[in-house]
Amino acid sequence: MSRDTYPPHPLIDLDWIRDASGRPELSARECLLEQDAVGPNALFDPDFYRHAYGASMPDGMHCVEHFCGQTRDAPRDPNALFSVRQWHDAHGHALAPARWRAELFGLLGREARFARDELARFKAGQIVLHDQRVGPPPEAGQAIVLFAHHDTHGDIAPYVYDYLDALAGQDTCLLFVTQSAPLAPAAHAQLARRVWRIVQTRNRAHDWGLYHVGLRLLERDGFTPHHPLVLTNDSVVDTVNSLTPLFARARESCAVLTGAIDGWLYDGHLPSFFLYCSPQLVQCAAWRDFWAAWRPLQERAGALNGCEHGFSRFMRARGVPMQAVWTYEQILEAADPARAHAWRRARLERHGDTDPFHALWDVMLECGFPLLKRSVFTAPLNAHHLSHMTNVLSRLVSRRRARTVSGERA
Repeated sequence: MSRDTYPPHPLIDLDWIRDASGRPELSARECLLEQDAVGPNALFDPDFYRHAYGASMPDGMHCVEHFCGQTRDAPRDPNALFSVRQWHDAHGHALAPARWRAELFGLLGREARFARDELARFKAGQIVLHDQRVGPPPEAGQAIVLFAHHDTHGDIAPYVYDYLDALAGQDTCLLFVTQSAPLAPAAHAQLARRVWRIVQTRNRAHDWGLYHVGLRLLERDGFTPHHPLVLTNDSVVDTVNSLTPLFARARESCAVLTGAIDGWLYDGHLPSFFLYCSPQLVQCAAWRDFWAAWRPLQERAGALNGCEHGFSRFMRARGVPMQAVWTYEQILEAADPARAHAWRRARLERHGDTDPFHALWDVMLECGFPLLKRSVFTAPLNAHHLSHMTNVLSRLVSRRRARTVSGERA
C-alpha cells in the first residue's frame, strides 16, 4: 500500500521511484527530482526515451512531461516494447480528441503499477508455488519447450495432452508452466507421464508471464545457453497436419528466431503461440536485454502490444534475423476469393491486413499449417460457419487417412 494517497500524475509512481532508487525515505518532492534517473514508473524507460526523443526535448524538461505533450500524428513510446501508434490503431482512433490522452495515460499508469507489484511478487517468491521434476531432463542440445497453460479449475483439457504428445514427438523436452494451482491429481498424473517439469504458479500476466517464469527457472539451473527454446501455449490446437515441417524448417533456418507464421495486423510480428528461439538467440545480448526490459501486463490488449508485438519489435530493432515458416502473403495467395463467403471476399477486396488465424484459418490448414487457434470456434466472424468448419476438418482427416493407407500398402 502506497503511503501517498494522491499521486501527482497517473504516470508518476512514487513507490516505484523509491524502490528503484533504493531510497524508501524519499519524500514526494524528492521522488519527482529522481524520476528521470530510474523512470517515473515501472513501464517508462528513461534511457530509451532520451535516446529516441531527446533531440526534441527542451533543456530541463522531464521525460514524462515531454511524453504527455505528444500528438496523435506524432506518437511517442514509453519504452522499446510498447507502441503508442499501435494503441491508436487498435483503440485510440475511436476516442474523442479530448479523451485519448486521459485514456492512454490511465492505461499506462494502471499497467505500470501492476508491473511493479508483479515484479515484486516474483522477487519475493510469491508467483512460483511448486516446481517439480517428474521426468528425465533435456539431453545435450535438445530443444526445451516452455508450454504456457491456463485453466481456472485445476484441470487440463484433452487437446492439451494431444498437443504435448505431438511436441514430444519432435524430440523436445517439455517444461509445463501453468497458472492453474493446484492441479487436480488426475491431471498431475497425466502430465507426469509426458513432461520433464511441472511448474505451478499464481501468474496474472498472461502467456508472457508464464514464459518469464519458465525462462528464469531455466537460467537459474544453467540450461538456457545450450538449448533451443520453444515458446508455445494452449491457445492453439494440434491438428491432423504434422508438426514435422515446422520443426524441420526452424532447425534448419539461418534465422535465429523462427515463428510458425508472420502477422501484419497493426505491425509486422511473429505471433507468440509458437516461437522457436535458437541457442544463438538465447545467448545474445538482444535476448538478455529484452527480458530485462520486459514488464508484466494485465490487460490483454496491452499484453498483445507490449509483449507479443513488443518482442518482435525489440528483436527487429536489434537486427536479429527472423523468419516465419508460413508467410501471410503465401496464405493470401492460396485464398480463393471466388469460393469464399461474403465476409471473406469483402476483406480480400479491401486489400487490408487481417488476422489470418481467424479470417483465413481454413486456408492455413489447407496449406499444411499444423495449428488451429482455439478462438476460431468462438470468434463471431467464424462461429456461424459451423458446416464449413466441419467440412474442412473432415476433408483434412480423409486426406491424412488416405496418405496413411497408401504408405502402409507401400
